[in-house]
Amino acid sequence: MFKPGASSGHIAGSIQQRQYCDYRFRARAGQQLKLSYADSQRPQVFLVAPIERQMLSDDEYILPDSGVYDLRVMLTRNDARKYAKLQSYAITVSIVDVDPAVAASALEVARLAGLYEGTAPCDDCAGIETTLMLYEDGSYTHSTIYTAHEPEKVIQDFGSWQVDDGLVVLRSEANAGFRRFYKPAGNALVPTDSQGRQRTRPTDVLLQRRSS
Repeated sequence: MFKPGASSGHIAGSIQQRQYCDYRFRARAGQQLKLSYADSQRPQVFLVAPIERQMLSDDEYILPDSGVYDLRVMLTRNDARKYAKLQSYAITVSIVDVDPAVAASALEVARLAGLYEGTAPCDDCAGIETTLMLYEDGSYTHSTIYTAHEPEKVIQDFGSWQVDDGLVVLRSEANAGFRRFYKPAGNALVPTDSQGRQRTRPTDVLLQRRSS
């Protein structure tokens, strides 16, 4: 509970080895959760319910649903084995309203982030395997592998991504000015041109989201 009129509060304590402390809060969908704590602090903080997510210091996260959330302060497995003494923590927790458009964009990014894979047919190889990893921080890695080549041919790309007018737009840092476009369709990404029209080049393949 925050003090009346406040949007932030402080939690502190000490844990050792496999101990942990849970904190519960209620928030609305689209609100932003932010935690601040010293980088030298050994106990780490995780959202454990209804979703699982590590919360790094100064990490800003748009909450996807209204309801009750649980934060857990704990030591990593390695630190729990390494340090027998009590480890203290002090954390500032803030929950604030943000612009609805900003919240909607952040939630869409969180919804689409993940690993996508697909294999296209190939005339002179066993197949063209494509993997695309969309990260929540707005970066991506893209790999195209021509299997059965000697040596195996691999093309890699990386850069930033965003959702623009319903399309997932990848902007390459390795190849300045180069962009890829995908249209979300259920749990898949369909390769398109900049106008949203599906592409049919040999390396353009439907990418299915891989289950975690």
